[in-house]
Amino acid sequence: MRKSMLVGAVATVLAAAVVFCVAQDGMEDAGHSTGGMPVFKAGPEQEGLKRLVGKWTSEMTMPMGPGMPDMKSTGSSEITMVGEFWAVERATFNMMDTEMAGLGIYGYDIVKKAHTSKWVDSYAPYAMDIEGTVDKDGKMVMTGMGPDMAMNVDNLTEYKMVGTWVDDDTRTMDMFIMMPDGQEMKIWSMTAKRAE
Repeated sequence: MRKSMLVGAVATVLAAAVVFCVAQDGMEDAGHSTGGMPVFKAGPEQEGLKRLVGKWTSEMTMPMGPGMPDMKSTGSSEITMVGEFWAVERATFNMMDTEMAGLGIYGYDIVKKAHTSKWVDSYAPYAMDIEGTVDKDGKMVMTGMGPDMAMNVDNLTEYKMVGTWVDDDTRTMDMFIMMPDGQEMKIWSMTAKRAE
């Protein structure tokens, strides 16, 4: 028992050392430290996050199929920064006459060397993780895996999210799912407008 605990402790320390070394490799100002701890500074990848800060109202449209009217959903959210590295969104929205709540975390992960997003909400017991790129104009293209259209968690499929800024107070997002025939199908579009 004691031996397995020691092995576990050593493995934990080694894993932490690897993460620390990788993190240092991506640190903008790796030469500076405070008391042996690295000092991370926000880089150009994090700069665009500040643009998200504020209160937003949104309207979402979900195509329901040929000959059927689109489903509409409205919502509101507030995005704040956690330090210089992460933006956190707390959202409420109405879908099919049901009030829902959601939480998103957005940032640039220096270990993955990618822009990342994690989304959870009161609709489903799984987290949507996506990652990808954001260009200098703020256009975001991210992909991740999630349940299929029937919400079958044993049959994961690829999702793609594309986000663009229309102006400083308006942004759009489109979510696509990869169909079995290899074609992308848009499952929703959202326009968010700055409320404050």
